[in-house]
Amino acid sequence: MGLPKIELPLSRVKLPSGKSIQIRPFTVKEEKLLLLINQDNNSVKDINDIIRQVINNCTEGKVDSYKLPMFDMEYLFTELRKISVGETIDYIYTCPSCSMKFETSVDLNNIKVENIKKSTDIKLDDEISFKMRYPSQQDENRTAGMGVEERVMEYANDCIEKIFVGEESHDTKDLSREEVQEFIDSLPGKAISKLIEFFLDLPMCKIEEPVVCPKCKEKGSIKLEGMANFFVA
Repeated sequence: MGLPKIELPLSRVKLPSGKSIQIRPFTVKEEKLLLLINQDNNSVKDINDIIRQVINNCTEGKVDSYKLPMFDMEYLFTELRKISVGETIDYIYTCPSCSMKFETSVDLNNIKVENIKKSTDIKLDDEISFKMRYPSQQDENRTAGMGVEERVMEYANDCIEKIFVGEESHDTKDLSREEVQEFIDSLPGKAISKLIEFFLDLPMCKIEEPVVCPKCKEKGSIKLEGMANFFVA
């Protein structure tokens, strides 16, 4: 007789983008993966890839986190961390006034997603507009190391879902990458500034909590944002 299969509790989480997903807690398999995060030579891409694998495991393969917007991915992992380990993380804070280091905790329930837009449309002029999607981890990994304008141009080609020209609508999934790029290259120069503005103001998960130094009583705040900041405890 084989060993019994352990049944894990399931719960649902609603992502900032609106999608509802069923999740389970970490098992030893995921905990072993997460131990790799603390290796000194990890890049942001390495951390993202580990988190992606954990998310794929804990959603039983029903969510491809590679295609999730980064803020959805960060939020989803935070929820997994809460149901698996606890709702707080330990944090070593250094007082900027007296330089004392002391341990405190951060409540993951205070996570907020900033800069979510009501619409992802970009209007270039009276004739031309784009329907955009937010960059995914796949986009982030592919453009790692690029300068701002180069990254924006790469994002633009991948993240424009529809192009509107007058009364015409063009779905980019029906176009080749070369066709989309050729159209982008033909736009007036001011168009790039609107694309840069969109990609520099992306939604972001953030936690900010007040803290008081026990030695000098200086008031400060802990600010966490992005994968590299959140998930080290």
